[in-house]
Amino acid sequence: MVSIPVLADKLVSIQERIISKCLPDIVKKINDKLESNLAELNRLPPTLTSMSEALAVLVRVLNSTKNSLSKLLLTADFEEYLGETDMHGIAKLMAMVNGGTAVLKSENLENKGGKGFLMDEISELEMGGLSNFLPHRAFIYMLQKRLNQISPLLVKLVGDIWMYIGTVVTNVLLLHSKNCPQVKSCTTRAAEKLIAKKKSGSVSWVMEMIGMEKLGNYTCNPEYFATYDTLMLKQGQLTESGFEIAEIGVGAIEVGHLKSYRPDVVRQAFDIKMRMVAYWKIVRMRIVDGMVLHILFTCQKLVDKEIEDEVIKDLTGHGGIEKMLEDSALDAEKRQCLLKSIEILEESRDVVAKMMDRITLTNE
Repeated sequence: MVSIPVLADKLVSIQERIISKCLPDIVKKINDKLESNLAELNRLPPTLTSMSEALAVLVRVLNSTKNSLSKLLLTADFEEYLGETDMHGIAKLMAMVNGGTAVLKSENLENKGGKGFLMDEISELEMGGLSNFLPHRAFIYMLQKRLNQISPLLVKLVGDIWMYIGTVVTNVLLLHSKNCPQVKSCTTRAAEKLIAKKKSGSVSWVMEMIGMEKLGNYTCNPEYFATYDTLMLKQGQLTESGFEIAEIGVGAIEVGHLKSYRPDVVRQAFDIKMRMVAYWKIVRMRIVDGMVLHILFTCQKLVDKEIEDEVIKDLTGHGGIEKMLEDSALDAEKRQCLLKSIEILEESRDVVAKMMDRITLTNE
């Protein structure tokens, strides 16, 4: 007959064998959970413990941001955003400028073609009392009128351009500060302020450029004279219906309606029209080239110095450096929960390991 102690030992042995089969799976689950919690803890923003550490993080964010912006807005290196064409800064900007300034072509600014040929010029000469002035005065008047016409279009264009640049700058800042929310809010706030300043500066530049162009028809570009001379050769066709001037883009031109006006007025009107067509090509070229160079130069200054200065100014003005040492309430709570969970899991792993060791020794 088997004694009770022997039966008890056998039962314990059976239990140990059953438990020993489950323990490896328990250890694996503990390790998996521990690894997951550690990874999540590492993904949390680092705790900054000193001013020097906070400044080092800020410098790292700013340097990486400036490097990315330089590639996107200046050197056309889109490797970081290959699949995101909306972030291809310089390419997008050039497309915006080309599209926004297409309306500046002379043919797009012509109000009338066909039977309306020269009527705007004649109307200004007669109704404005300019027929007794030198053609130059009348030309300046018409030029200023056309510049006033395009001014709002250019202001809107630079506004759209800076809105796009602001989006690019903000997205890049958010990307490089995603692991450091302590600097995220101040950098994006500083970027918004800076973009607003740059937009205002570009609008002022546009108005100044328009103001300079209004001063008069000056150019040293020989293309103006060549185009004007070529166009004036068509003056002899004013008595012929159906002739064309490709530079105006109005197709076949009817001139029968011009017979009711004095020949000298018609000649002056034709001269003004041809001067405007030839000169406007130069004006448009100056505006487009000037705008591109202005945007590129302004972006260069923004990337090299201004974005960094604005962020630091915002930080120092709002006690941001000190705030960088503080965890957000959400991150602090999450960090504590993870640390407590990791501690419990490590203790559990040690307990299970001791049980496995004891079972192994008993079986031996």
